[in-house]
Amino acid sequence: MSHLKALSLAAINGQQQVVPDLRQLCPLLYQQLHTFSGAQQQLQGAYQPNKIADQQQCLLHASAAASNGVAARSVFSLQPCTAAQHSVLLAKSSCSGLRHVWQHAGGTVARDQQCIGFDRRASSRHRCFTHSSVCSINEAECSNGLPSGTNSTPHTSHLVDVEDTLKLAALIRRFRDRGHLIAQLDPLKRTAGGPWLGPIGDEYTRSDHTLMRLMTGYPAAAPAAQRCAYVAGQLGLAGHADPGRLFAVGQLMPGLPDGSPAKPLWALHEAVEVMASTYCGTLAIEYKHLQQQDEMAWMEQRFESRQPLTPSQRKKVLRWLLAAHGFEKFLSRKFPASKRFGLEGCEALLPGLLALVEEGAQQGLRKVEVAAAHRGRLSLLVNLLGKPLGALCTEMEGRQSDFRVGDVKYHLGQSGVVRVGPTRTPVAVSIAPNPSHLEAVSPVVLGMVRAEQSALQRSKVELTPEAAWSRVMPLLIHGDAAFAGLGMVLESLQMADLPGYTVGGGVHVIINNQVGFTTMPRHGRSSPHPSDVLKVIGAPIIHANADDPEAVVSAMHMAADWRARWHKDVVVDIVGYRRNGHNEQDDPRVTLPLSYQLIEQHPPVLELYSKKLEVEGVVSGAEIARWRASWSDAAEAQFAAAGQGKYKESAAQ
Repeated sequence: MSHLKALSLAAINGQQQVVPDLRQLCPLLYQQLHTFSGAQQQLQGAYQPNKIADQQQCLLHASAAASNGVAARSVFSLQPCTAAQHSVLLAKSSCSGLRHVWQHAGGTVARDQQCIGFDRRASSRHRCFTHSSVCSINEAECSNGLPSGTNSTPHTSHLVDVEDTLKLAALIRRFRDRGHLIAQLDPLKRTAGGPWLGPIGDEYTRSDHTLMRLMTGYPAAAPAAQRCAYVAGQLGLAGHADPGRLFAVGQLMPGLPDGSPAKPLWALHEAVEVMASTYCGTLAIEYKHLQQQDEMAWMEQRFESRQPLTPSQRKKVLRWLLAAHGFEKFLSRKFPASKRFGLEGCEALLPGLLALVEEGAQQGLRKVEVAAAHRGRLSLLVNLLGKPLGALCTEMEGRQSDFRVGDVKYHLGQSGVVRVGPTRTPVAVSIAPNPSHLEAVSPVVLGMVRAEQSALQRSKVELTPEAAWSRVMPLLIHGDAAFAGLGMVLESLQMADLPGYTVGGGVHVIINNQVGFTTMPRHGRSSPHPSDVLKVIGAPIIHANADDPEAVVSAMHMAADWRARWHKDVVVDIVGYRRNGHNEQDDPRVTLPLSYQLIEQHPPVLELYSKKLEVEGVVSGAEIARWRASWSDAAEAQFAAAGQGKYKESAAQ
């Protein structure tokens, strides 16, 4: 066997039920077939058989591929033999261009790099590319020198296996690339999946039609056999479809949350359901546009290995939702005629920002400069930064000062200290004041952060830019229409990585109401998501359904981890709705009647989430009632203090 020649047209047991893993065949063949199918995956090193030395046997499975009905075959097959017999094996074809050197030494395999790959041709001839030439060989020539007993007849069943595996692999890749286009992001469920563009009843969409067809008709409640048959029909698989047919796509599937790899063999319905739940639920991601392969791989692994929140974390999220909801209801009841640009429909922003600050504090963050939009600003001033609710009540009535100075309440800034984590780590948070010009404050805050980071370096508190970046972070909160439509956004983004301007990455948060004043997305932008402008600088985009506060918190955790690891921008797109008009004096039913019929019937996120945790036994109804009463009593006490003039600025003071 020391001069074993080309082993082609593999002799594989025809009764084998497991579809062979292409990565464990010939890596060159896998690379060409995988590229041909559209999946631009990079192979991870050379082929390495598992524990050959320990088992003292080796079986290199073989496969083939169909090229317009003609087999383009050059594969390698060895029957089990002892380690001594195959300690060094040479597979060499009669064509010098088609040369592969396989060596087994201590459980490793090395190969000659001369052969680059196979080219599929619509003929009975196949070609092997080398660095210097292209050689073409007949199938008859390929069979020259085969060892006795090797069958040169094509194994049709295995050709079918290969084709079906490639189709499933392409679908897995499609979920990663385009799953965000059919994800369950709209709390009002105005579409079957993906971003709502409107108007309701219009067939216009920018969703991925292939995935949408697959998932909208997917029989999730049907038996496994029926689900497999449905997927096989949608993909056009040639082989039989039943749960017993397993595909070796484990290396393409998401790993487990603990970091261990996925199981090697998957049934059709299992693979589809796992990919759909990972990429098409209430949390979705766009990362295939990233400019560096290592960034892409890191983001993919981080997204797929995300951990569920613990019961204590879920209770904390519920309490912050209660504060956000109670705040808006309190102001609407006390000041029904005042503009406040409320957060109703996107209350998950508050627990999300707390999670962002807490995660950042674990990585050295000590100061956050915030550029906030009008919407939700009042809630952040009170609930996040600790501005007294009584002081805000005084401003709502216009009685804050005898000197007739100041600005409207939703233009004002505030500074405070947020204590997070088990150790109550202090993080200074400041919201900069800004005028009505949307987005004007964003470059101002970026400049403030750059100055603070430079001061840390000059004072030698932090000697490296990376250390200074980790300590001070810009948080830029945008509206969906402003982010997609205003040029100042793109101008600021283009400075993100410039040496003279970079701040080590900014965290962008979009309060995505899916409406700009009275304009629905279909008539306000040309992209599926308002966040698409971030792609020009290669920033990952994480989408979260605002009715799933746990998804919002997970998105913020990932954003903080990304910035700490790569020091680059990242965006979290919180997809919600606007329960009231542009401000509380508008009647949105005039311009968006169908959407606001749905909104009037839609329960707030606090009600949805509290019921969910109560059903799951995480919290009791009595606890929720106690928290509500406590918050309400504190709010009424602040309102009474405001009425007594406690927060009024006067000459007497």
